Amino acid sequence: MKTVRRIGLLLLLSMTMPACGQTIEPEIYLLPAGFEGPVLIIFNQAEGAAPKYEGEARVYEIPASGVLWTQFSDQSGWVPKGYPKFYHVSADGSRTKIEYTRWEDTTDGGRVKAYGGSVGVSRHRYTNYVVCRRSELSKMEVRGRMQLDSVFGGFHRREYFEPQDSLEDARMGDAPK
Repeated sequence: MKTVRRIGLLLLLSMTMPACGQTIEPEIYLLPAGFEGPVLIIFNQAEGAAPKYEGEARVYEIPASGVLWTQFSDQSGWVPKGYPKFYHVSADGSRTKIEYTRWEDTTDGGRVKAYGGSVGVSRHRYTNYVVCRRSELSKMEVRGRMQLDSVFGGFHRREYFEPQDSLEDARMGDAPK
C-alpha cells in the first residue's frame, strides 16, 4: 500500500513540477498621466508596437485610447513577485506608481489603482486591466466590455472567437495601418 501511495505521489509531482517552474517575463505598463479607464493589450500583431524592455521586463506603452497593439507574443505562467507594475508617465517622463491589486480588493481611499489582469482570445489574444478608483470600478468594467466589443466587432458573437489574420475590422484604438 505504501508503494502505491509513493508512486501516486511521484506521478502527481512529475505532472505538476513543469508548470511550477514556468515564469512569465515581468511586465511594466506605462500610462499617460491622469489616465483612468480600461486597458487592452492585443498580442502577436506584426504591425503593432515593437517590443521594448527595461532590464528583463517587457514595457507596454499604453496610448491615451487605452488600446495597445503589440508585436509581443502573449505569455502564460507564474507572474514574478512584484509584478505587474503600473505607472502614470508625465510629459517630462517622470513616473508615478499606480498600485496593482486584485478584483476582490474592496479598499478605496480615493486612490487610483490597477485592477485585474484578465486574459482572453477572440479574433486576437489579449489581456486587459482597469485603472480607476474602486468607486468607479463597475462603470469602468462596462466601458472595458464596450471597448472589447468595439475592437473585436461584436465580441460576444460566436464568429468572433475564430482566429483571424487581419486587423481590417478593428474599429477602435491605435491599430496598425
